[in-house]
Amino acid sequence: MPRRLACAACLSFALLGACTTIFQPERGPDHGYSVSIADSVELRLPERPGLTSRVDIVQTLIGTHAGETHAFQALVSGDADEFNVIILAIAGPRLVDISWSDAGVRQERSLLAPDQLDALNILADIFLVRWPAEAVQTALPEDATLVAGIDSRRIQRNGDTLISVSYNLEDEKGRRYTRLVNTSRQYSLSIYTD
Repeated sequence: MPRRLACAACLSFALLGACTTIFQPERGPDHGYSVSIADSVELRLPERPGLTSRVDIVQTLIGTHAGETHAFQALVSGDADEFNVIILAIAGPRLVDISWSDAGVRQERSLLAPDQLDALNILADIFLVRWPAEAVQTALPEDATLVAGIDSRRIQRNGDTLISVSYNLEDEKGRRYTRLVNTSRQYSLSIYTD
């Protein structure tokens, strides 16, 4: 009997992980998407991705928030017309599947996905890290400024740094990574690209 119960529990857990919910955020009047990236700071993602070159990468993400650290894998692909992100638990199930095109932003979430893994927030972080500086500045509100250097970016308002991105960092094992720190929301992401 205990063996049957254990098998039933495993099957229930597998089925629960397979269940998903689908969500499509509403567009604003300019057909873009408003994303809160800091207190009283809204980033306006454009209607479509608009990348100037094709992207196909696999990333390991290590996020820290409220004293907790979580690791995920991300499969990222896209071009000017469509951008896709699949977030997976390390050696585990698919958690979030995001597509962004002129047809809209669509998010499919596993019931196992943490609440913090939200399509627009994920896209906003990727946008801040990967999109050209001009596109990022255009997407920011008038009172926020992008300060871009060779290996860094900072989103500032009234002289305060809200978000910083540091490129070409090296960890203790000699691996290169990018680090995003959102001071306003008190989280950080270390992004390793394979």
